[in-house]
Amino acid sequence: MLSSLDKIFLYHTLNDKIFLLLSLRNVSQYNRTTKISSYYPVEVMKMTAKQDNKPANQQIQSKEGSFLAKAIVIGFVGGVFWSLMGYVTYLFSFSEIHPNTILQPWAFGSWKDRWPGLIVSVLIIGIISIGVALLYYVFLKKFKSIWFGIVYGAVLWAFVFLLLNPLFPSMKTIGELTSNTIITTICLYILYGIFVGYSISFEAAELNSSSGHKSELVNE
Repeated sequence: MLSSLDKIFLYHTLNDKIFLLLSLRNVSQYNRTTKISSYYPVEVMKMTAKQDNKPANQQIQSKEGSFLAKAIVIGFVGGVFWSLMGYVTYLFSFSEIHPNTILQPWAFGSWKDRWPGLIVSVLIIGIISIGVALLYYVFLKKFKSIWFGIVYGAVLWAFVFLLLNPLFPSMKTIGELTSNTIITTICLYILYGIFVGYSISFEAAELNSSSGHKSELVNE
């Protein structure tokens, strides 16, 4: 038989063991809860970043598509506007080149020498200018310096007046053109190159800055 002291000692020993087990259980539950709570926000942030990344990529692609459309519009507007400026210089005798020169290789009748011919010529030049602008879009859009537009316009002038000259019977050769015509047409082509080149390069810089800023936000 256990004495009273033994019973008391045994009772306290059991209480201490039960208290220790309960304490260990509470500590393990706390640690598990802390790990879950600390792990959950990280996973939520990762999932949110992935979900936000998809709309950002889609928005960048849509902006690139709109940029291409802007390049087409820039080319058409530039061709129409500067061909009309060429017609103004022709009216004031600064140049011998009429916009309807582009229709001369084809026998369309006498209407090409009147207003309908001018309108059709300007529209054709605008359409051709789209291809010229797309060439700049593909190869030179990353260069924002105005000098690239100047050089581009000068190269276009040389291409038209030196290489394509035999295609237009009514257009004189470089040696036969007056100095006013040469200077005026070079200036028009350079201004056209600046308009197309700088407009496209500016849009490219805006697109790169916006897409770079969004990528930084996603990485953060």
